[in-house]
Amino acid sequence: MDRVRCMSVPLNKKGIEELEYGVEESNNIKVIHLSNSEFEELYQDGGVFDRINEKYDLMIDDFESERIPKEKIQYCLTIVDGKYAKFKEALNLAKEYNTFLDLDF
Repeated sequence: MDRVRCMSVPLNKKGIEELEYGVEESNNIKVIHLSNSEFEELYQDGGVFDRINEKYDLMIDDFESERIPKEKIQYCLTIVDGKYAKFKEALNLAKEYNTFLDLDF
């Protein structure tokens, strides 16, 4: 059985507040789920998550929670190609709504 791996993007100020308070279901937050195989593709050695971690001193990792701040979204979009559709969708939403991307793996 796949573990639930979530990427959450607040869509407005209320969504930011709800994320901070641990609200799990809201029309103000877009939640995108990754399957194990989708996560593993992003997580592989030298992959997208490693590159983001190294560039910004983050800890995107299995069994971790991390936030990609809005200031770092554009860089992340430059290194993500089309085969990571869900991750790219989440990054584009964060850019569109001028917010951030929370990762809960």
